[in-house]
Amino acid sequence: MQTAASEHESPAPGRDLDEVAPGVHVATAEIWSSLCTVVVATDGSCLVVDPGITADEIDGLARTIDDRGWRVAAGLSTHHHWDHVLWRALLGGAPRWASPATVAAARRSREHNETEADAAAPGHDHSLTGHLTALPVPDVATTPRCRGTVPERS
Repeated sequence: MQTAASEHESPAPGRDLDEVAPGVHVATAEIWSSLCTVVVATDGSCLVVDPGITADEIDGLARTIDDRGWRVAAGLSTHHHWDHVLWRALLGGAPRWASPATVAAARRSREHNETEADAAAPGHDHSLTGHLTALPVPDVATTPRCRGTVPERS
């Protein structure tokens, strides 16, 4: 459940999301050309990938998700850089996933990531920065692999 902004703060405005494919919505960050992606299932549950950079834009994303009746089911960080491991309380307590290598790198670079975030986009709650869970690694001995070639496109 999302919490309301304090009485002394105005809530962050919602984020503009562009639907680029059915159920796949993107927003461009305010300070760089990084993308946030929200993948929405038919039941309204969603996966939030790299939620944004500034505290206001991530809070705005949470507001848009809530306004649309969606529910954050999980987060995903694509890699360990500070601007990909941020999270805000308004997004809720859903699990936040990353590859095992990303989780390890985020742990090693936690202090650096917090310093970089504070310099470029202050206002983040670092108790939430970089708290990721490693995606399960398939057993390569029993997991079928893609065999063959990908046809060339004309």
